[in-house]
Amino acid sequence: MDISNDPINLIYDPMPNNIIMIESKIIKLQKQIAYTHKDHDIFKYRINIPAELIKKLDWEGGIELEISAKNKKLEISKVKNQKSN
Repeated sequence: MDISNDPINLIYDPMPNNIIMIESKIIKLQKQIAYTHKDHDIFKYRINIPAELIKKLDWEGGIELEISAKNKKLEISKVKNQKSN
């Protein structure tokens, strides 16, 4: 069963026996010019993660995140074993 378009998704938390249920959020991928090189614009892309998700994940500004793409989905996770700010 594909749940990718359902409003509620189950996400596995790496802590033992934890399943987190969250409400899906629709956000826009923002395209911005990072700089211009030899008359060509070089772009960067941004997403804004809603504050309530940051709070649920127990993240804070300045932490290092690891990103990867799998099965046409973006995965973002906190880098393990880092010191808090």
